[in-house]
Amino acid sequence: MRTDEAVLTNAEFAEVVAGAADRLAEAGVSRGDRVATCLRNGLESAVGFFACARLGAVLVALNTRLKVPQWAAQLAHSQPVLVLSHPEWLHEVKAAAHEAGMDAVYEAGEPGPGPGGALLASPALWTPVVAPHEDDTFAVLYTSGTTGRPKGVQVTHRATIHAALTYVHAFGLTSDDRSLVVLPMFYISGLVDHVIPHLLTGGWCVTVDGFHAGRVARRLSTERATWFMGVPAMVGLLLRAERTFRSESLPELRLVAYGGAPFPNAWIAELRRRFPDTALCEVYGLTESHSPATMLLDADVFTHPASVGRAIPGLETRVVDDDGTEVAPGEAGEMLLRGANVTPGYYRDDDANASAFVDSWFRTGDVARVDPNGYVDLLDRKKDMIQRGGFKVYSVELESLLLEHPDVVEAAIVGVPVELVGEDVVAFVVLREGASTRPASLRYWLAARVADFQVPRRLRLVGEMPRNSTGKIDKAALRERETSAGI
Repeated sequence: MRTDEAVLTNAEFAEVVAGAADRLAEAGVSRGDRVATCLRNGLESAVGFFACARLGAVLVALNTRLKVPQWAAQLAHSQPVLVLSHPEWLHEVKAAAHEAGMDAVYEAGEPGPGPGGALLASPALWTPVVAPHEDDTFAVLYTSGTTGRPKGVQVTHRATIHAALTYVHAFGLTSDDRSLVVLPMFYISGLVDHVIPHLLTGGWCVTVDGFHAGRVARRLSTERATWFMGVPAMVGLLLRAERTFRSESLPELRLVAYGGAPFPNAWIAELRRRFPDTALCEVYGLTESHSPATMLLDADVFTHPASVGRAIPGLETRVVDDDGTEVAPGEAGEMLLRGANVTPGYYRDDDANASAFVDSWFRTGDVARVDPNGYVDLLDRKKDMIQRGGFKVYSVELESLLLEHPDVVEAAIVGVPVELVGEDVVAFVVLREGASTRPASLRYWLAARVADFQVPRRLRLVGEMPRNSTGKIDKAALRERETSAGI
């Protein structure tokens, strides 16, 4: 593993983890205790997960982009025995801990006395490993909360290894592979997509704190990256770095993977043009599925452009109507998941568990349809589906169409409440630099391709989209902005 602070072999990483576990044990952390962290996307974040797992403790990774009241709510809910924070957020984390009724907050910095230096402690005394059960929880990760109150997903050993091995096999990872960890480890993706697969195969992963397209493109080149994975917005920004993000600068890049939002066909074509020998893969997943749920592999990217692929091995999909009855293949409904990499439930949240789990099936909250061959077309978040005058409008369908326009860089569709028809459709669009397309012409262009009830009543041109910490467009913020402004 390589970070801006250190370069570690797997053996050296294990030594640091053991030392961190020793120091946490000295601080009184024991099996079942929660340890909260607010850390940068680097060595400390990775060590925290494995040190807690070694002790049988549970790591609660705080999203560094949240605010004091949000941290306070998660700390009050998870009740950790201590919190470790990077110096940048130490003051705010202490305020959040005070609000949550706790005061055991330490700076995770240089090695030294006390738990504050726990995550970089060395040498290790090698405190005996607490052999876990495969279904034990070793982390609680809070969902982004874009569709409601954040919930703490229980992350288990078995589901994590199943998910990580899925990436190893699907991506063909070996000890020769190198990747950049641009996805944050306070969500499931950075840990399960990159860190654990490389530890399993002996490859290299290079942690990057924050995403800047130019710097990431250059880092991909200098680190001789063999694969990259990010949300579509990241890939789109990299494509703008025309001088560095191309096969001449990245001759060893054999795979580009993406997921979490619609991916324009134009971007796929551009990737194919710049990297003719590089495989593509789209991944759909959730924190509740420990990252992957479906994959659209390279051979299917052009033959099934509207699909997010088929269920990964060990996972089943089912599509049901509002009454919970399974629908026929090709019909739309809510997608349910069942399998080895699905979380056993939310931490200390009986109401959420009762709502999200039906028998052994997890309700994703996503509207989808599955064809007879198992290919999944993702249509919308169920809560984002727009009901307009008795008609259902799926935002993903309209966003994908708008992204086919040559001047459109990003698009987001939201529904806002109105009298008479219930909800109206509003589009937010980011145009490419220098484009002069006007909203009226975009609406006209879209009206020629969809039913009249799907055409947005308002189309707003914006300079940039609001985003959550994973880089996804924050539709709740857009909806609130439009509702407040009135239409």
